Order: sequence, then C-alpha cells, then structure tokens
Amino acid sequence: MSRQLIISILLLLVLFGCREPFEIGGIHEHNRKLVIDAIVTDTGENAYIKLSYTSQFVPGRGVVYHDEDEAIVSVSDNTGAEYMFTAAGNGEYTNPAFAAEYGKQYQLSVRVGDSFFQSGWESLPLEAGAMPRPDYRPDTVQVLSVNGNVSNELAVTITDQITKKDENIYYHWKLDHYYIYDAYGQPGTNLEGSHRFCYISDIPQNELLIHQDRAIQQFAGADYQYKLSSVLFGNKMIYDYAVHIIRYNMPIDLYVYFDNIKKQLENTGGVFDASPSSIQGNIEIRAGEMQVLGFFGVFNERSTRIFFNQNELPFRKLSLPDNPAACPGHHNITLENNCFNCAAVSARFNSTTKPSWWR
Repeated sequence: MSRQLIISILLLLVLFGCREPFEIGGIHEHNRKLVIDAIVTDTGENAYIKLSYTSQFVPGRGVVYHDEDEAIVSVSDNTGAEYMFTAAGNGEYTNPAFAAEYGKQYQLSVRVGDSFFQSGWESLPLEAGAMPRPDYRPDTVQVLSVNGNVSNELAVTITDQITKKDENIYYHWKLDHYYIYDAYGQPGTNLEGSHRFCYISDIPQNELLIHQDRAIQQFAGADYQYKLSSVLFGNKMIYDYAVHIIRYNMPIDLYVYFDNIKKQLENTGGVFDASPSSIQGNIEIRAGEMQVLGFFGVFNERSTRIFFNQNELPFRKLSLPDNPAACPGHHNITLENNCFNCAAVSARFNSTTKPSWWR
C-alpha cells in the first residue's frame, strides 16, 4: 500500500471517527488539502459542516490543527433555493433553520479564496430514520499494552437494536461520550472558591461505525442487537457516564464510500489481498489549485442517550483518592490548578452546570 494512500486513509478514519482530521509528518504546506466533512439531515439536528486542512504531527506538541473559518459555504437544492451556512468557529459552519426534505436533491458549495468546490447531488434515503434503541452490557475486551502483552480488561459494550426490513438499509453511527469529572474525588471535601464537579466530553472514539442490514424477506420485522463500541471500565464511571448515540440512515453510494475506507484499512498487504485503489469522495474542484478530500451526505438521523454508572454494573466499586497533598499548591486553589478546579480541564465540552438533557 502506498504511503500517500495510507495517509489518505488515516485522514478519513480520523475524519469519520473523532471529527478532527490530521496527517502524519512529512506533509508540507505547499501540498496541503482542504478536508470537508459535511452532513445535513432531515431534522436539522446533529448536522455539521466542518472545514480544516491536513496538518503535521509535531513532536512535543502533538497534532496541530488548522481550521478554515473564512470560507463561503452554502447548500443548494434542485429548485434553485440556496441556504447559507455561517462560520461558528473551529472550522464549523451551521444553519439551524435548515433541514433536508424528501423529494429534493442537495449540493454543497464551498469557496475559499480563489478555490471553489462542489459536491455531487445527494438526497435523503427512501427509508425514514428510526429512533436508536441502545443498550449496554458488562463485558471484557482484550487490550494490547505498550510492551506487547495482551490482557482482558473490564468494559461496557454499547449496542443498538436493529429491525430487519424488506429492503437493504445502510447505517452510520456517531457516538459522543460524556462523564462527570470530580476535581477532588470524595464527597464532603471543602473546595470553597473552586469548582469540584464538571460535565465533560470524553475523548472521541476513533471508530468508523457503518452497517448494512441486508433484506431477508422471511425475517422482516425481526430484531437483533448490533455492537457499536466498548468503553473500558474506570474512574469515569464512578458517577454517571453518558453516551449520545446518533444513528444516520444513508444512501447506498455513501455507504459504499465508507465501506471502501474500511476495506482499505483492513488490507494488510497479504498475497491474496485486493490491490489498493484510490478512495474518492463526492466533492470536486471547480476552480483553483488547492486539493480537496471529503464528502457531503444527506442523511436521515435520530438520536438518544443512555446513562450508567458503577452502581449499575457488576464490577468492583471504585473510589478516587482523598489526599489533598497529592496536588501541589493545594492551599492556592486557582484555575491553573487542575487538581482542584474541574473548569480547567481541557475538553470539547466542559460545563459546571448540569446539562438539561442529563438524567
């Protein structure tokens, strides 16, 4: 498999897993790509258009991201209507009033300086999206340590219930994880002048979750559980752990696109492996010389959340340390003191106020 193909696949995997694309070192400014990650939905919720550039991995600094916040972004339909999307920061563009409608086709347009990009025409699948019916169960998973040893670790497996149909249905899931961060660890601790508890987004799971439910007429209406992910059991589950599960129904062409990415990732270079092929998105260059990578999708979507904590799991009970001397400067509680102020924790979402959707 060529180095350039591997780089593109890694870009796409991270793009569809944690939504923060990056490129491994050795890629220079003169051959960077604009990465477009765009989904619009029939509800207008959980839709996103994100623009960013391939970036380098810098030793000592980690991944350096370059978002594009000055583009002109719009979605047009086949009746001639155009809907503008406004920059919201971090390379994201939104239009809360927009929702895709059945019977219409949609096209994404992005202009960055002298460069202009457009997607193909996409439309909603014929099948209306159904609500996810997630569940969780205690489990064990094999974990590979840095020294090469494999061990069985306690975990929680997240599943979704699928109902078989008379036609093929193509699914794509996105999971957002949240937990309660305890800045000190034990109830009753006096943290006057600081914030002890925060509701925080967990590290994104680097997973490309797609599934084709093949039509088998005699089994239509039957249900089965489909495994989505496993979360290692740990201190984040002392209090409530939440998983926001977004299920997208997508057209077959975009399923094939995702599936090709997975197949390339699973290609280990064996004698009988298929020859690698270029993975093409549905966005083309209309003007300019900048390269582009990504896709535009029109999906049905529905979402829900599940919650669990250690008291609802048959695992050992956990506790956090209660020794204030474990944190330097414990007599001077400030935002810079991560041990004592949960608001100082860096995360995509961090709130000292309980979200309205929390149970």
